[in-house]
This record gives sequence, C-alpha cells and structure tokens, in this order.
Amino acid sequence: MKGVVFAAVLGAGVAAVQSPAAGQATAPPRAARIIAFSEDLIEPEQHAAGLAARWAAQGHQVKFVAMTNRDVLNVSSGSARQRAAEVLKCAHILGIEMEVVDIHPAELRPSRENRETVARLLRQWQPDIVLSSRPYANRAIDALLPAAIVESSVMPAPPRPRPVHLYYADNLQPPPFDPAIVAGFDDVADKKWQCIGVMPVPLPDLANITDHEWHNTLVKDWKTRGVEIANQYRERLVALYGADRGRRIRYAERFEVSQTGRPATVEELLRLFPK
Repeated sequence: MKGVVFAAVLGAGVAAVQSPAAGQATAPPRAARIIAFSEDLIEPEQHAAGLAARWAAQGHQVKFVAMTNRDVLNVSSGSARQRAAEVLKCAHILGIEMEVVDIHPAELRPSRENRETVARLLRQWQPDIVLSSRPYANRAIDALLPAAIVESSVMPAPPRPRPVHLYYADNLQPPPFDPAIVAGFDDVADKKWQCIGVMPVPLPDLANITDHEWHNTLVKDWKTRGVEIANQYRERLVALYGADRGRRIRYAERFEVSQTGRPATVEELLRLFPK
C-alpha cells in the first residue's frame, strides 16, 4: 500500500524509485543526513528552506553549502564576512548548518581542485540526500557535482552507497522541470520567510530599493509560489498526507530526482521525507 501511495506522490518520477524484493529487510529509522549545494545559497534558501526546517525539527542533520563567498554581489560592502554572517542567521532560524566556501565567484570553474573540494564536503557529511540545481544553466557547480558524487562514494575505501540526488525547481526548458517529490511545510513556513528575510539585497548600489522593501517583496513572492505549488500538485499532497491534511496544506516545495544519485526504495523515501 505504501508503494501505491508514494507512486502517486512521485508522479512521472516514479521510474527512479525501486520497491524492495519480497522479504528484503528494511533499515531501522535513523537520522538522515542532507546536504544542499548552490553557488551562493540563494537556491536552497528559496527552494528548500521549508523542507530543511522540517527535516531539522524531526532530528535530521541538514547542511547548506555556498560554493562562493558572494563578494561580487555584495558590492556595497565588498565583504564576504557579511554574507557569512547573513547565512549564519538563516542557519539559526532553520536549525541547520551552513558553510560558505571561500572561493571568489569568478574562480568557481569545473576544475579538478574545485571538484575535489565538493567531493571532500560530501565525504565529510556522508549524506543520504544531495540537493542541487539542474545542469541546464551551464553553471560551474552543476558541472562539478555529478563527478564529485561518484568520487566521494568510492574514495576513500571502502565504497559506500551513493546518496539520493534531487534537483531544485526551475523554469528552464527543455526539458521542463518534472517534480518527483512534492512536500508541504506549513508548520515551519514562518522559518522559511524569516530566512528569506535576512537574505542580502542583490547589487544594492544599483537596486534603488531599501532592504525592508526588498525583503517584503521577496517574501510575498515566495509565499505566492508556495501556494501555487501546493495547488498545482494538490492530488500528490493528498496521496502523501491523506485527504484531510493534504487538502489543507497551503505551502509546498517540489523536487526532481536526478539519475546521478542511486535509486531509492519507496520505503526509504517515505522514511527520508518528513510527514
């Protein structure tokens, strides 16, 4: 029955999920480890902060990683330390860990050195789930991550299973974003809005907007998106949470399954994603 329910939630992404063989033992519940990558942390804060806060509230270990120090975008201050302080505020709000890698944005290239940095972060965290953007925007982190996932799984010995790899939502085409997992986060929505509220104004010297105006606009925009996602995928939310709760969920986030990671069983995904 669980397989039927989660297949409805996964929709078109169900091909990436495998049911265990008859009689196969399932692992006991344990704290999951999740790591989310981006070039400057804006993507996980906007696309996955709700799910991250729910994971953290249930005792799972979550880490957001910015692969650059965002020096270029904070032109008013020119301070990587300012960005580090901002992400620490968000980490405190969500109850997770965050790390800003001290790489200048212009120096984030698909080089061996940067790939080894990503692989090292993966080995240190030993994640069950990796989150990242899809590889269609031609960004350096999207080129670095697949090879780093493979490398971190086999070195050093002994090899360990690859993590499940999920993509944040986007509007890039082709191919269109095809969410496999849709999760509600109403109970921690305020944490996501607070996290977005401490994000820096991009290019503040050029934006002609106050921090307060920028944050109010951004939070309003992401509240609207959360509502739209929940309404668009209402039947998947009903399948996962039940009719009563699924129809009452106001905000949701969505994720696509990447073939870079390992296939996960239905039972594992049910365990890894908070209900």
